[in-house]
Amino acid sequence: MLCGKFDRRRGGHRCIACRRAHKKCDGGAGKACSYCTERLMKCSYSSGTQKQDTLRVVQFAPRKAIVLDNWRYTTACFEEAFGSLMQFSVLQGEEMVALSQKDAGISQVVSTIGEIYMCRTSDYPRFLARREVFQELAAKQRAACCQQMQSRSVIWSNAPLACALMLVAIEMMLFGNIDPCMPWMTDASDYIERTTSNMSDLPSFDKDLIRLAQLIDVVNSISRTQNPAGFDFVDARLKTEFPTAKLIYGPTPLLNKDVDYILSALWHWAVLQQRMIIWSVDAQFNPVLSAEKKIEGIELICAASSLQTKILQSYMNLSTMSEAHYNMLAPYSFWILIGISQQLRNEQWSTLECDIPALSHDCLHQYAIDTLDCIGSMAGKAGLLVSSFISIVFTMGLEMVSDEDRKKTYGLLDIQQARYFEISDHFKFVLNEIWSLNLRNPTEFYMLKMAMGAKGLDFRPARGIEHQSPEIAENLVNQQHAMLEKELEITESDLMSQVL
Repeated sequence: MLCGKFDRRRGGHRCIACRRAHKKCDGGAGKACSYCTERLMKCSYSSGTQKQDTLRVVQFAPRKAIVLDNWRYTTACFEEAFGSLMQFSVLQGEEMVALSQKDAGISQVVSTIGEIYMCRTSDYPRFLARREVFQELAAKQRAACCQQMQSRSVIWSNAPLACALMLVAIEMMLFGNIDPCMPWMTDASDYIERTTSNMSDLPSFDKDLIRLAQLIDVVNSISRTQNPAGFDFVDARLKTEFPTAKLIYGPTPLLNKDVDYILSALWHWAVLQQRMIIWSVDAQFNPVLSAEKKIEGIELICAASSLQTKILQSYMNLSTMSEAHYNMLAPYSFWILIGISQQLRNEQWSTLECDIPALSHDCLHQYAIDTLDCIGSMAGKAGLLVSSFISIVFTMGLEMVSDEDRKKTYGLLDIQQARYFEISDHFKFVLNEIWSLNLRNPTEFYMLKMAMGAKGLDFRPARGIEHQSPEIAENLVNQQHAMLEKELEITESDLMSQVL
């Protein structure tokens, strides 16, 4: 109900007759109202001396808004938790809001996200006190969603997929890392493959959900150097909607087509990255490569070069887009380009005696700076989905040499840490270790960590290297490497089992 100056029903605005008759009063300022005029009555107003003026309020009861908690949390989910980034806009669009109003499961999940997010950002002690309650609630919602997706008799419905994508956000907030993503993506990918025979016939909202599912899948897979949980759904849809002999990664007026090209490229890079790591690890412990191994290595280099060419062609189209569209797609494109060159820095590839298509350090550094600038401009709008940029920031950090550039990397990780994603601390620690050893290849670092872990040794590079003179720092690094060569004795089979 209206109140204050907008409420024209208050007694002070009506004459005595209108107030008693519960009528609207159009009089005032010495003018008789129409109600009194028609009835030949005296139009008079209260002088303020009647007995109701003697009432005094001695204490106000606490006010309580007429708003249900779940509606407040739902609003917080759509307006704050999911942020306003274009790549995640499907989670806060009109279709998702409408779905949450007609599907009880979606409504409960959305409300849970809002409540957890509000507790984490405004009352963290309360979140810690209620964490077990939240985990029990999430477990029930997880079981209900899994039952829907795993049922063999179910036909395609966007509700289970939307629920699964949002439950990923809940588990990231509860556990503070991206570990829970993989089981969800496996179930979601199986559900999509089993229930959709022709994705080109689906409504745009359903296509956007599938596109987002693949984005979460490939980002998580590249971060963990694993194969994606699902198939390349967007590539299958592209070949159906654009049936050409060869997909051209060139200028196109269709933004969704550009998004699908980048997503498909990310999927292929996730698969290729793992194959390149396994090949380089195997080649490190087998200096004399067989003919089959050399052919496999050359095929991997050709595949990396082809993917690199497609991304560079697509980047030419990105430069003609608006700033918002550029910021949405450019970080993922640069992530692939820099990741390819970082893998090709392994010295094992030089044994193949062929051209290595690795980009120059200056070029990679500029790409990394541009990527950090893009992420920096979006970080404040990302809500809890800022976690999707953690691995990209880490990859860009490997190209940072100056203290100023490294502070920029730390600053973006701090933003993610402010959303209570504890995994940011892990990435900052690893970056500091790699910078201390003057490495630019993450594979060598992780191989070293895995090998040391297999021997039960604790890897800690010499502290304070960045504060020493170049000569002392170099000696400390050499001493560290000498210690590792002396202490580390591990068989090829043990290391390969760790990698696999």
